[in-house]
Amino acid sequence: VTQAVLPVGTALGAEAASSAKQSAKRVALHASQLALLAAVYYLASRLGNGFRFQSSQIGVVWPASAILVAALLLTSRARWWTLLVTASLAHIAAMYAVVPAWRWEWQVVNQAAFTATTAALLQRVPGFPLHFGNRRQVFAFTAVVFATSGLFGLTTPVFVRSLFGFDATYSPPAALLRVTLANATSLFVIIPVVLLWAQRRVRRLNELTRRRLLEAALVMAALLVVGIVALGTG
Repeated sequence: VTQAVLPVGTALGAEAASSAKQSAKRVALHASQLALLAAVYYLASRLGNGFRFQSSQIGVVWPASAILVAALLLTSRARWWTLLVTASLAHIAAMYAVVPAWRWEWQVVNQAAFTATTAALLQRVPGFPLHFGNRRQVFAFTAVVFATSGLFGLTTPVFVRSLFGFDATYSPPAALLRVTLANATSLFVIIPVVLLWAQRRVRRLNELTRRRLLEAALVMAALLVVGIVALGTG
C-alpha cells in the first residue's frame, strides 16, 4: 500500500506545484498588463491636456478614454474592476496638479461609467469580436460611439457648469458638441487599430493584395487632403 501511495502523492505534489507556478505566471502577466495600462493611460491623459482648446478645459481629443475602452474589450468582465481602478489612479496622477480636486474626482467617476458602458455596448450591439469586416459592424460601432459620447457628455463638468452659468466660456450646446467630438474622435481612431492589431498582429506588405494596398493609399491620401483643407486654408 505504501509503495502504491507514494507515486500518487508525488504526482499530486508535482501537479499542485505546476498549478501554483501557472497561477503565479498569470498573476505576473496581469500585473504587467496593468502597469502598461497605467503608463499608457497617464501619457494619453497628458497628451489630451496638451491639446486643449485655448482657455478651456476641453481637449481637442481625449485618447485616454479610447485606451481604456480598448483595454476593457480585450479583458474578461471579471477583471474590469482592476482596469478601472488602475486607470483611475493614473488619471489622478495626470490631473491632480492641473485641475482642482473636485474636477478630477468628477472626471474619474464619469470616465469609469462612460468607458464601462461603451465597452459593454460594443460587446453586445455590433457583436464581438469586432473585426469591422461588414457594414453592420461599422454602422453599429459608429452609433454606439456617438450615442455614449453624447450621453455622458451631458454629465461632464464643463457641460454642467455651462448649463448652470458657472462657466461662460462656451454655451451648453457648444460645450456638449466639443466634449462629444473629443471622446468620439479618439474612440474612432484608436479602438479599431488596437483591436485589429490584437487579432491579426502586424502583417507584412508582401502579404497584402494590391486591392488592399490601393485602398490604404486612397485612405491616406483622403486624410491628407482633408487635413490640408481643414488646417492649412485658414
